[in-house]
Amino acid sequence: LLQEGKKTLFQRVVVHPGASLLADAKADAQVKEKEVKPFSVFYVYARKDGFVEVGPASNEAAGWVKADLLTDWPQALTLLFTDRTGRTTGRSDTDACCW
Repeated sequence: LLQEGKKTLFQRVVVHPGASLLADAKADAQVKEKEVKPFSVFYVYARKDGFVEVGPASNEAAGWVKADLLTDWPQALTLLFTDRTGRTTGRSDTDACCW
């Protein structure tokens, strides 16, 4: 689906933790993927009865996800959160700036 008022920008969504990919827009539908990777970005193909049909590319739908486990993502960029465990900040103890 195109973004409202746009001619070439497609709707996209970000997946929340705990979302499943379903075969149909029903709560009791066959599960295609039990846990979709959180923060994955999908293109939107349809919206129906509280579900959104999504796919990883703009030319192929993969299944349905409950709408309340998605966030609309109209931005062109997507950021990835990285675990900082074991990583240095790039500063030394003598730096004047507080991180």
